[in-house]
Amino acid sequence: MPRTDDDVVRELLHRATDDVHASSAVTARIVTRHHRRLRNTRILSITTTSVAAAAVVAAAVVTRAGPSAPGNPQHPAALPATKLLPVKLTAVQVLDQLSVVAGRAPQPAGRYIALTEKDPIQGASFEKMSVIDSLTGDLWIYQRGGGAPSAVPVIRHWSPTRAEFASWPTNPAKLRALLISQGSQAQAGVITGASTTDDLVFQEATSWLWNPLLSPALRAAMYKVLAATPGVTVKTGTTDLFGRPAIEISRRDSDLQYTTFESPSTGAVLEQDYGFGGADVFSAEVYTGVTGYATLPANPYTSS
Repeated sequence: MPRTDDDVVRELLHRATDDVHASSAVTARIVTRHHRRLRNTRILSITTTSVAAAAVVAAAVVTRAGPSAPGNPQHPAALPATKLLPVKLTAVQVLDQLSVVAGRAPQPAGRYIALTEKDPIQGASFEKMSVIDSLTGDLWIYQRGGGAPSAVPVIRHWSPTRAEFASWPTNPAKLRALLISQGSQAQAGVITGASTTDDLVFQEATSWLWNPLLSPALRAAMYKVLAATPGVTVKTGTTDLFGRPAIEISRRDSDLQYTTFESPSTGAVLEQDYGFGGADVFSAEVYTGVTGYATLPANPYTSS
């Protein structure tokens, strides 16, 4: 039986805090986020985790040659090295670099794209594979552990197709306008707290970034949009729950904190979570790989 909003709120609040009588604004955010995940990412099993990643400032040490007297060139080995102070990039600079990396990363080939996920909090045995048909947007979910069913009935046109994503604008201003429109539609008919346009942009962009059907150009544009969104904070030198190097991108609205961890080498999403801030994370998805298939892969978790 599908879970109702009351079920979701009760479960998430129970995992997040001892006080089940949270403010109406907080519960509204949870419900809205749940609807957005069902629409954009359709994560059918909400997992719990805590994040304890140490932030390390990326430093660059540069040497340069000193001047030499005219007609008396110095040997390079004799030139004194000048050690510069550590350089800390701004959030905009980091996101601009991530945009360049994402734009150069290859897109997975094959009609069926499988995204695998694990949750160390639910146990080492928990695994999930989400398979998207890039031509139709249909979704298959295979999973094991955590008391979840081994398969979920196919969801038709759950995701935009690869061709539909290709029609989205890559101009940052136009893409921002599209994300605001999508966010407003997602909130329609759902009880929510007040959301600014910047809230909507960050929530929508991070909800879409995980989708493996995004083209490199569109993924790069998403990071450009985030770079221009006020309130976005960035930490370099962090790691995700599996210890993989990551760039942490987060933003807090009036009630909740949204955080996503990206691969600094490809721009792909490694982990996404949200909570009340700090260690109070009550939902997380950790992604372990993306694989393309020519035909629909079989359920790898079916008992033989």
